[in-house]
Amino acid sequence: MDMQTLWRADDVAKYLAVPISTVRYWTSKGFIPHIKLPAAVRFEPDVIVEWTRAMAKGTSEARKPEEIASEILSTHRIRLARTRKTSKA
Repeated sequence: MDMQTLWRADDVAKYLAVPISTVRYWTSKGFIPHIKLPAAVRFEPDVIVEWTRAMAKGTSEARKPEEIASEILSTHRIRLARTRKTSKA
């Protein structure tokens, strides 16, 4: 990494023309490359540009939205099953 200025979530949102909530969600799910600092999350502009190009070509190693959705559903099912078990007890 060179000494470039790191982007914040709002910078990435502007660059990608998506809501900032989308960037935060993608970050929380590990879909978009980011740097986690003690009290903040930052993004390397060059990495985001390359990630965007790779996504457009379909060659990104980033997690696919389908994988993320599947993980969310399975997590929800586990929580729902635990809730049902504890409510029956």
